[in-house]
Amino acid sequence: MRIKETEVEDAEDFLREYWKNRQAGDRPDGVGEIQYYAPLLMNVKADKPKEEKSKRVWVIHGRNEEFAKSVLQFLRAIGLDPIEWSEARAGTGLSSPYTGEILEAGFDNAQAFVVLLTGDDEARLREEYLRQNDPEYERNLTPQARPNVIFEAGMAFGRDPRKVIFIQQGKLRPFSNISGIHFLELNNTSEKRLEFVRRLMDAGCNIKNFINKNDWLSVGDFESDAGKQSRAGSKIKPHALNEADENQFVETMAEALYRDSFLINPKKSEMDMVQWNDLPDSEKDPYRATAKIMIANLKKENL
Repeated sequence: MRIKETEVEDAEDFLREYWKNRQAGDRPDGVGEIQYYAPLLMNVKADKPKEEKSKRVWVIHGRNEEFAKSVLQFLRAIGLDPIEWSEARAGTGLSSPYTGEILEAGFDNAQAFVVLLTGDDEARLREEYLRQNDPEYERNLTPQARPNVIFEAGMAFGRDPRKVIFIQQGKLRPFSNISGIHFLELNNTSEKRLEFVRRLMDAGCNIKNFINKNDWLSVGDFESDAGKQSRAGSKIKPHALNEADENQFVETMAEALYRDSFLINPKKSEMDMVQWNDLPDSEKDPYRATAKIMIANLKKENL
């Protein structure tokens, strides 16, 4: 039986009003309505509105809960809304869903899929299968992602490779069938954080007004143990970049400023926005100049 759109709207209106009254301290008599409306909403399979879905991110991770928590904090700091496992489970509309059904619900409702590859396991090739030219990671125990993360990464890639962002922490044992894909080795530097934002934008996420906030520069800890040791006693600074990297940092931040300034203009729609790569340099230069000033301020603050 197909649920009518008007029924869904009625359910959403009722639950919104009911919750508002509860927050105000009232205890409205609505138990019967909740019993009717809540399952109705849980079983809706239609996509969420485009504006809302464009902020949803489905994060796939293993046992490194601290790294996953940092990524979730970062996503919220830039205005995105990561989907929690419990929410995806409820989204199946089933009382006892299989793991695969929960994953599908997460994929259905997300604009981007972020796969966190952390060295939770260690693996090597068994000696009887080694060949003379095999690399060290085949011979010695080497960190690699959990098998379920690798499997779910394949599911995400099968859904839509344009929406998948692979985040790698530290040096890991590669899996050869996707060795040509560029992974983002995320750390606490501002340029890596900005590159993460850029990739989320490329995946279609609607990110607005984040650039002038400081949270995204400091929230979470993305350093691997090896990274922390190599940076011990020193702060990570944007001015440690070489010239080529700094130019790319300026360009990425300038594009983010352009998107921000455009998207908050109530007189224009997103469809009217000219893509950054199609803009002439004369129109890009003001955003580049602003980006350089912001980067200079970051250097002074030693962020």
